[in-house]
Amino acid sequence: MNKQAPGSTGAKTPEFYTVPELADFLRVSPATIYRYVEQRLISFVSLPRGLRFRKADVEEFLTRQRVPSLHENVI
Repeated sequence: MNKQAPGSTGAKTPEFYTVPELADFLRVSPATIYRYVEQRLISFVSLPRGLRFRKADVEEFLTRQRVPSLHENVI
């Protein structure tokens, strides 16, 4: 997935997950991923051959879902 466009200056193209790849990564069903999309809980790119999810958007989604422990930020 880290293919460079011809004539590029060496910058990597963004990496993307497909629905099955993201479902596997998050250990949920593809139906759950489609539900997240329908509810606009996760950013996605809609292409003629399916949905794609940027790795940076997945990280952002996971950060938003994180629940801090009771012991975090205790003074």
